[in-house]
Amino acid sequence: VEEWSLSDVEKAVSPFYQSWNSNTYQKLLRDFLLDPKKRVKDLSRGMKMKLMLTVALSHDAELLILDEPTSGLDPVAREELLEILGNYILDGEKSVLFSTHITSDLEKIADYITFIQNGKLFFTGQKDTLLEEFYLIKGDQNDLGPDLKQKMIGLRTYQNGFEGLIRAEDRSLFFDSQFLIEKTNLDEIIVFVNKGGEMDE
Repeated sequence: VEEWSLSDVEKAVSPFYQSWNSNTYQKLLRDFLLDPKKRVKDLSRGMKMKLMLTVALSHDAELLILDEPTSGLDPVAREELLEILGNYILDGEKSVLFSTHITSDLEKIADYITFIQNGKLFFTGQKDTLLEEFYLIKGDQNDLGPDLKQKMIGLRTYQNGFEGLIRAEDRSLFFDSQFLIEKTNLDEIIVFVNKGGEMDE
């Protein structure tokens, strides 16, 4: 396979799909600036990912399953790939399922998230639901009594300060001027939840 040219890839793969569209394949190669004469072994990781998407889109796949698709890509290539995937799902008829540790990718493109912590399902559902379930709280740890401390997730202390997560349902317990309560993001949720260890849903 590594010795194949991108034209050879089409010849080898197309017979497996009744819906294969050669015009689409050639157009996508041009759009992605992939030379049909270039060999697979000479492609960068980003170019190989584009080739994989070219093949998938050329037979009108309804579901793409990708494992760490943006890992190892430079910021420009990663942004370009996310744009391609975003356009792919625009019609609402197609879906992309991908695993990633790059939470900024999820922030940009994901509608639904499954968060697995230590091999166990922690959350699955809409991304916005997860973001609305937690808040980041900061303050002076001298103001944080034992009852409030028990409500903290992944408590991090430094000098006299502290920060950590709280569930939205517990936010009213912290309604006090000495605490700063902020909206959080996926990266902070993942970091603090894992710092907090096993948690009950």
